[in-house]
Amino acid sequence: MNKLSERFNTFDSGLIIDLMTGKSFSANPTGLMIFRGLIEGKDRQQLISSLTKEFDVDDHTALRDYEEFIVELKSFNLHER
Repeated sequence: MNKLSERFNTFDSGLIIDLMTGKSFSANPTGLMIFRGLIEGKDRQQLISSLTKEFDVDDHTALRDYEEFIVELKSFNLHER
């Protein structure tokens, strides 16, 4: 179990709850897949591969979506890597 899995609950609806602060936010299906992948300890390439398969997009699109979501997480101090 990593730090993220202890700190956050995620729901299929896209709701993500920070158990430390009580704050919540929502993510679209792409963001939710990335966030859950981070919780599972997946690296960038694994997440991009998952996105291409799940959403039938090319590597470029998956990478862009991944990078945009990571920027959002960092803006809320929710991503350390």
